[in-house]
Amino acid sequence: MRQSDAVQTLFARHEHYLHLRCAQNRKDASCDADHALESDVDAKTAFLGPEILAIPEDRLNAFFHQEPALAAYRFTLSGIRRDAPHLLSGPEQSLLDQFQPQIADWQYDLYQQIVAGISFGTVKTKSGEFDVVRQRNLIAADPDGRVREEGFKRRFAGFAGQRDLLAFALIQTVRAQNLLARTHHYADAPARKYESLDFKPEDTPAFGIEYRK
Repeated sequence: MRQSDAVQTLFARHEHYLHLRCAQNRKDASCDADHALESDVDAKTAFLGPEILAIPEDRLNAFFHQEPALAAYRFTLSGIRRDAPHLLSGPEQSLLDQFQPQIADWQYDLYQQIVAGISFGTVKTKSGEFDVVRQRNLIAADPDGRVREEGFKRRFAGFAGQRDLLAFALIQTVRAQNLLARTHHYADAPARKYESLDFKPEDTPAFGIEYRK
């Protein structure tokens, strides 16, 4: 578990760096490296879940008594064991992780490229001209209602100009995420997401969220 923590910490540092480099230049090699890194780390750590599930409950409890430091991982371990019906075997999960960029990452890349090519324009304010995308928070907080309205309309007019490609990316995202969820024996992607947040779909109305298939 400590080695897993160390790997995730190192991964986060490298992934954030590569993500920043990619955001600055979508043609930089860091974009492909970012996806490859995540896929590689996931594939090489896929064995952890099945290994933990192979430990009998009484033996795991004995470990907790023998090693007090394990208490820090109780929630993580219980989560892995709770997700047992949805975990694939180590080799199956490793193979799936290797294909993650081709299954569910390219849609985000396409979206970023589409948005980068849209000319949203600027909005004139008392403080100068604000970029509709990069300074949208400043536009949204401007006290002048005309500025806020123009920023809103320009932004969505830009999206509307590429609505077909954006819709394609969204539809393919839904299909890919539903496919991945069903591969892990979930009803669909929303059900998988709710469970990852420790929610049950039928309980979410109490939190002001409505689950719809």
